[in-house]
Amino acid sequence: MKGGVALDTIGVLAALGSAISLALGGVLIQKWGQPMSLTGFTAWQLLIASGELGVVALLLGDVPSGLTAINNLGLLLVALVLTSLPFYLWFKGIQVEGAANVAPFFLLTPTVAFVLDALVKGIVPTAMQLLGVALVITGLILNIYAARKTTARARVQQVEMPEQAVID
Repeated sequence: MKGGVALDTIGVLAALGSAISLALGGVLIQKWGQPMSLTGFTAWQLLIASGELGVVALLLGDVPSGLTAINNLGLLLVALVLTSLPFYLWFKGIQVEGAANVAPFFLLTPTVAFVLDALVKGIVPTAMQLLGVALVITGLILNIYAARKTTARARVQQVEMPEQAVID
């Protein structure tokens, strides 16, 4: 961090709360299943979250005085392309691969932010940020390798099972 920028306690707590909430939600979805279609489930989650954020914005007085056509287009882009689609894909991944296999990919969020900063704003990540990206990608590769090894071992055990089930 540079200049007068410092960590904000409320921001850090909000980030931790968000990470814990996302992790808990993923595990509970895998354990309990979904009460409806994935699309409906995602829509309800986003509707409830937007209502909660709307109340917070009203309480803090952070409501815009008016919206232009460009503002509405930006809001539509953020709501559909940058929120609804990723949430749908996230929960689809949990449904197909399980929470434990999908959760590590959440660590790519800052990496994507750095890439977008570089492409859109021309901001070059610092050496420490690049080290963080390298650690995240290395961790993901190791996680994928370990998952494949565990899956291969489970397949070998399944193949040996029918021999024990043969009755003479």
